[in-house]
Amino acid sequence: NINWSFRVGQHCHLIGPNGCGKTTLLSLIMGDNQKAYGQAVELFGVTRGSGENVWDIKRWFGHVGTEQHLDFIRGMKTLDVILSGFLDSVGLYQQSDGLQRQRAIQWLLTLQLDEFEQSDFDVLSSGLQKMVLIARAMVKSPKILILDEPTVGLDRKNRYLVLRAIDQIAASTQTQIIFVSHSPEDRPNCINQELRFEASKETFTARAY
Repeated sequence: NINWSFRVGQHCHLIGPNGCGKTTLLSLIMGDNQKAYGQAVELFGVTRGSGENVWDIKRWFGHVGTEQHLDFIRGMKTLDVILSGFLDSVGLYQQSDGLQRQRAIQWLLTLQLDEFEQSDFDVLSSGLQKMVLIARAMVKSPKILILDEPTVGLDRKNRYLVLRAIDQIAASTQTQIIFVSHSPEDRPNCINQELRFEASKETFTARAY
C-alpha cells in the first residue's frame, strides 16, 4: 500500500529500520524485482511490464550500495574504479576512450579526489572509497543516484566528506538523489522529500512527507 511519486527537482530521504522494506522498494525502482509486473509501478513514464527491459531502466540509475566497495579487486587504481562505471562492471576489462577518461578525471577534480587518481582503491579510507564509488556512479550522468546507507561505519570526518559530496552533486547537476538510511539525522542538506517506513500492526506503512 505504498503511494509515492518522485518528481523532477526532488531529493528523497528513504528512511526506516532494518527489515522494513527499504531494499525491496529499491529493487522495484531499479527493475530487479519481478513483483513489479502487474502492479501500479511506473518508471520514467513507462508502466512496468509494457515491453521495456531491465537495461532500459538501469541506464537511468547510478547506485552505491553498502557492500559494493568490497567487490573490487585488490590493487585496482582509483581512476580505473571510476572508469568501470561506464560499463557497470566489477573491474575494468576493456580500454576506455579519451572522452570517458576525461569525464572520470573531471569527477575526481569535482570531488577533490585528484590526488588519489593512481592510488590503490583498497588502501583508501572508507570515506574516500565511498566518494570514489559515488564518482563511479556519476560518470554516466544518471537521472537518479541511489545511495544505500553510504555513511554506515564512517567516522565524523568521513561522514561529513560524503554528505558534502552529495550536496555538491545535487547543486551542480540534474541528478536527483534517493538517500537511504535508518536515522532521521543522517541525511544531506539537499533533501526536500521524505519517504518514511512506519510500524503499522504487524507490518510497515510507507508515507511520503
